[in-house]
Amino acid sequence: MPTYVHASVLDAPFDVVWQFHAEPAGLLALTPGMLGLEVRAVEYPECNAGAGLSPGTDLTLAFQPVPGGPAVRWVARITHRSCEGRSGMFRDELLAGPIPRWVHTHRFVDVNFGTLVYDHVSYRSPRWLPEPVFRLGLALMFRDRHRRLQTLLA
Repeated sequence: MPTYVHASVLDAPFDVVWQFHAEPAGLLALTPGMLGLEVRAVEYPECNAGAGLSPGTDLTLAFQPVPGGPAVRWVARITHRSCEGRSGMFRDELLAGPIPRWVHTHRFVDVNFGTLVYDHVSYRSPRWLPEPVFRLGLALMFRDRHRRLQTLLA
């Protein structure tokens, strides 16, 4: 299965970066407005209701990959989340959506001069889209997300 990795160091403290990624609002802030991203539902596990993006949380999103086009549904589950010392990670996995496979691991590590933000995605591109084109889209998306994150949190 193909993978894509993107990493950058942000000029922001670990605690701020970690907290930003604890709620769906962070995802909305990192997504370009032209995609019209909406959080349609957040379903927390019964034992952890309202405790942020904890394992077992399901997110139902909708976005428009083509501005003005039809909305596409994306359902992801947070499968792991841990924070030990000055590093943390969480993983979301696609349950339903426009691509066959998506497993996204987010890692955050406190470094002397900021926070290392590391994204690792295992995926399968849709049949109708050549993998190199899908991969280019990932590169553009993550470059933009890390730039937005730096702007929002610096």
